[in-house]
Amino acid sequence: MAAPSDPLFASQWHLSNAGGVDLNVLPVWDPGSGAAYTGAGVSVLIFDDAVEIDPLGGHVHSDLDDNYATDGGGNFLHLTIGGVTYAPAPIDRSGTNFSDTHGTQVAGILAAERNSEGGVGVAYDVTFTLAPILRSDTPAPTVGTLERSIDFDVTNHSWGFQIDFEDNFDAAGWSGFAAALETSTTAGRGGLGTVNVTSAGNDRQDGSDTNYHSFENSRFTVSVAAADETGSIAPYSRPGANILVSGLSDDGSGNGTITTTDLLGPDGENPAASPDGDYTDTFGGTSAATPQVSGIVALMLEANPSLGWRDVQDILAYTARHTGSAIGGPAAEHELYTWGSTVLPTGTSAACTTATTMASASSTRAPRCAWRRAGRCSRRRPTPSTAAPSPRARSSPFPTAARPSCSSPTAARCAPSRPRSR
Repeated sequence: MAAPSDPLFASQWHLSNAGGVDLNVLPVWDPGSGAAYTGAGVSVLIFDDAVEIDPLGGHVHSDLDDNYATDGGGNFLHLTIGGVTYAPAPIDRSGTNFSDTHGTQVAGILAAERNSEGGVGVAYDVTFTLAPILRSDTPAPTVGTLERSIDFDVTNHSWGFQIDFEDNFDAAGWSGFAAALETSTTAGRGGLGTVNVTSAGNDRQDGSDTNYHSFENSRFTVSVAAADETGSIAPYSRPGANILVSGLSDDGSGNGTITTTDLLGPDGENPAASPDGDYTDTFGGTSAATPQVSGIVALMLEANPSLGWRDVQDILAYTARHTGSAIGGPAAEHELYTWGSTVLPTGTSAACTTATTMASASSTRAPRCAWRRAGRCSRRRPTPSTAAPSPRARSSPFPTAARPSCSSPTAARCAPSRPRSR
């Protein structure tokens, strides 16, 4: 089976990792016989800060441009909401804490082209659009953008809310957000449902849990944790009973970071000149894990466009590989409680699984989703105080002053002074 000739593919261990875990996508891209799947014909809406698609500013990333949505004349197509078109060009290109680099990195993991340059995305023929809901200036409206989810097959959310119970869909001000999320699964894809993929978050060590967040624990989302290159759950990855699968990312100590696209040249996180500076090898967190799963979903939907959103969740769960300390060996003790079990041992918590590609509607493979004991998976924090949230540098587009959190475990990139991606 031929591997991509893109020069950075060798550094993308999440795609091919001899001696460790990976996404097992090579047999799907190049099966040797039968149909190959690359995400062609599948549309993805990425909710993030910006992406390096800025022809007016002279910044168009050659590893992303052919997969960004265009009209019949080859012009880039962006979301129009309330009569305003939101081109997703980065505004702050500095690469500092709050610059608009995150979306380009997320997009590369999902959709970088197989074109013999740079790296390659999980679904390298997918068509994507980016909605700049988290941009440093003039962001797109969040609820209005969520309402447009019905126009896409998959949505990727490498962002979330930082304070526990902040995104409470039962609280005043959240009805529009919750309704848009639900409607995407009832009206998207002609009634089959848009598949919404969300990151679990990176504040596990602060005692947070996805069960405390309506966005991540909604049945209308696929919540994604992060496992490292050995298959162990990353120490920062937020636990929760609602987590369906894990993608792959760094271990929280600087090992196993993900190679992906960056702003061109010295802009963004990599200060080197082009072409080296057009990519970064330091991305991580559940932000990096989530677009991997979105890419896998795109491969599935290309293989079988008739899958409903529940079918996609079932296939992800049934085809995930066992993860944890016993990877490569038989499941034991609490790990014997697989996805779909109705009885769990005392003290169990988050489902910890690693996503693998499944490009068909059925599988004979037994479910192998592992459960970890609560002592290793979660640490509940006391009931949060009712004090007002800490001030931010600019107003938030989220209801009830909710604030998204960063999904990178690097503290400098997770500061909560503005709405931020993970």
